[in-house]
Amino acid sequence: MTNADPSPARPSRSQRPRRRVAWIAYGTATAATLVIWAVDWSIPWVAERELWLSRASGWAACTALALTLSMTPLSRAFVWATARPISGAQITALRRALGISSAWLALLHGAWSFVVYLDAAWTAVSYWPYLRAGLAALVVLLVLLSTSFAGFNRRLRIRLWKPLHRLSYIAGLLVFQHLLLAPFAPKRLVLGLVALLLCIELARFLPRRSKGVEERDREACDPAT
Repeated sequence: MTNADPSPARPSRSQRPRRRVAWIAYGTATAATLVIWAVDWSIPWVAERELWLSRASGWAACTALALTLSMTPLSRAFVWATARPISGAQITALRRALGISSAWLALLHGAWSFVVYLDAAWTAVSYWPYLRAGLAALVVLLVLLSTSFAGFNRRLRIRLWKPLHRLSYIAGLLVFQHLLLAPFAPKRLVLGLVALLLCIELARFLPRRSKGVEERDREACDPAT
């Protein structure tokens, strides 16, 4: 009988940069959540605290989702401007970590807003269009969150992982509708941020790198990385 090594396998050198950028994203999301809670506890009035946590968690989720959607065009713009290659695996790992963070932050925002701010009133969710849009965006993000793990995908036999995760753009449109119709959201700021995001998306049409560099840095878009 052979003795199996009980110690967990260490990540290879090629995996360490991917895990590093992923943990940076997770750490930033966790730090943002702690800051939101700390500021919330410093507010003396209960009503203001409830409103602050609802707004801050929502904007944090929107920021993470916007960065997720912008990661590919930003990396292409960087390569086009500097002529320096970027590891596609690191971009994939960072984009995945930001997507997971946006889903968890959106869940925090939705749960807090529904239970505390709306007093668990389903009638309000069904009546107000901006709440329906927010709920639909949350459902899409949670579906994408559940399919961001390789083990879960194997159990459900999900093979078209990349086309499925293009639903993140649908989530972005629903979030835009949620913000635009929300009674207290700054409309000009929302429109300005959407315009900025659209300008960033134009970087997708920049020329690609040379074929040799493209092939050298290309790695599979595996959700387990």
